[in-house]
Amino acid sequence: MAPATAISNSNGKRPHTNISNGDDTASAPLPPRPNADFAVKTHAASGYRWDRVEDEPGYGWKSKKAQDEMARAWEGLVHKECMVGAKYGDPIEIAEKERAMMQGTK
Repeated sequence: MAPATAISNSNGKRPHTNISNGDDTASAPLPPRPNADFAVKTHAASGYRWDRVEDEPGYGWKSKKAQDEMARAWEGLVHKECMVGAKYGDPIEIAEKERAMMQGTK
């Protein structure tokens, strides 16, 4: 085992304050590079801004792979042509009719 030096602690290791990995000075992150092919766009409702086509909201759903996955999932649905409303009625429509009847009795 190597003898402890003046800059090492009791375990023979250097304290964190003396550790240097060479020229690892902290620098500010580089500003984002403007994309000359794509102008910065802003989503009106949320204020989200993007400067690449890949960052556009919904971009992931527009890809061929996502479209194929959606088609396979849709084919896996058993009774996609059936509607609950045909048997039990539309719950929203029923609620609106009840509300209209309640308003009419007042």
